[in-house]
Amino acid sequence: MTCVEDGLYKLCKENLKPVRKVVKIVRMDSLDAVSLYDDASLDFVFIDGSHDYDSVCKDIDAWLPKVKPNGILAGHDYRYYEGVRRAVDSKLEGAQPIGASWIYYKLGE
Repeated sequence: MTCVEDGLYKLCKENLKPVRKVVKIVRMDSLDAVSLYDDASLDFVFIDGSHDYDSVCKDIDAWLPKVKPNGILAGHDYRYYEGVRRAVDSKLEGAQPIGASWIYYKLGE
């Protein structure tokens, strides 16, 4: 998980306390952090970055290859931002909205 700004980083750490043994917080920009991971190496990726169409598309394109077959790519703010909705709908056939978030199950290859 990437959390760059000080306030967000503190909030991120606090919110993730219950799962700290299975979550690694990486404090850097999403598109820089993606290079730290091999393709098909992650079970779950949650995107909650910029909300404009181009940024969400870049995050999806960068992180989807990092998700293992039968893993999950998900994100936030689907309900609230048109750019998020358009990007998810155009990039991920079968993605499902859940509340304010969205989830995509990467089928096994």
